[in-house]
Amino acid sequence: MLLLFWLFLILPVINVTSRSCHHHDQSISKTISDQLIELVTRGAFHGVTYYRLAALADTIGPRLCGNESLTQAVNWIQSAMITEGLDNVHIEPVQIPHWIRGEERAQLIQPRYAKLSMLGLGNSVGTGPKGIQAPVLVVRSFDELNVRCEQARNKIVVFNPQCDWQTHPVDCYGPVVAYRSGGASHAAKCGALASLSRSAASHSIDSPHTVDETLIYLGIVYHDMKQYAEALKHYSQALQWFEKEKPQDLAMIARCFIGLGNAHWARKELDQALVCTERALVIREQQIKPLNILDIAACLGNMGKILHEQGDTEKALAYAKRTVNLLSSSGHHDLRLAAALNNLGAMYQTCGLSDKAREYFERALECVPDENHPYRISALNNIARLNELEQE
Repeated sequence: MLLLFWLFLILPVINVTSRSCHHHDQSISKTISDQLIELVTRGAFHGVTYYRLAALADTIGPRLCGNESLTQAVNWIQSAMITEGLDNVHIEPVQIPHWIRGEERAQLIQPRYAKLSMLGLGNSVGTGPKGIQAPVLVVRSFDELNVRCEQARNKIVVFNPQCDWQTHPVDCYGPVVAYRSGGASHAAKCGALASLSRSAASHSIDSPHTVDETLIYLGIVYHDMKQYAEALKHYSQALQWFEKEKPQDLAMIARCFIGLGNAHWARKELDQALVCTERALVIREQQIKPLNILDIAACLGNMGKILHEQGDTEKALAYAKRTVNLLSSSGHHDLRLAAALNNLGAMYQTCGLSDKAREYFERALECVPDENHPYRISALNNIARLNELEQE
């Protein structure tokens, strides 16, 4: 069987200044999440969120890193947030890799002609304007490719891993993604000209897509479902993949360690949680440049909370203070600082240092002017408890 595999791609990788949002590791209180769910399902935003998502996806479309469509999406979201009356809505410049998707297509030419639905992986190397035409070698695993390595030379390798998608669709997704992300490099080692991987989904709507962070997202989903063992499994798979295939992507490796730490923490495996969180902190604080203050603060905050649960009050206070000082010195006088101040005050309160606790609770109030915000209510409740204790 022959496959005519044409890819017309423009693939410069350059640093450009683009406007984008950045995801941060931070927890959201149960009260806030309940309020959001109520607004979306029964309140003022009932039905609105779906139509906004449709407008974003249908009008602007795919938003690859550094592309004009991403800039359009960011501007669209900024406009929507301003329209809703949110305060201090602004866009900050960041440097990100720039990869442009060109024209791409794949065609089966023997034993019959057929157009194939396909999507090139982000940051793929292009085939050149003439494309590639070559016989196909279909394998079910990396092990089979290793055995048939000589047969792969000058061919297009198609990875068709076997799994019970009908019974275990979620369990199948993660392992199959490994061929999507690592297939090209394995095929190249055997002298192949190109590689294709079957869809990682259990069902198809004839709409190919790629997600490099699938395993991490599965870990998050399982964590939210309180299936912490499954969360650990997927975070571990994600970490193994990034360390092997993208060791330079330190931000994602740190996210894997954060996920592992949170899952261990939820299982009360505090020693393991501390080790994983500390690994993430070292990466974010010493290896990733430029520094992301909010990501570092999130690690410091988690370290303090875990140590506090372990009963190591001295170290817990040290990390909690570092969190507050880092956010304060970097100008983040917002909800993140309020949460850190509340946390530090609570630690002092458990130590019996009421004056220090009150100091930080009152500083937390200054960061949250909204009378109805849960963080402000929490600080007020903490101060009220201090007053009650002093009157006893």
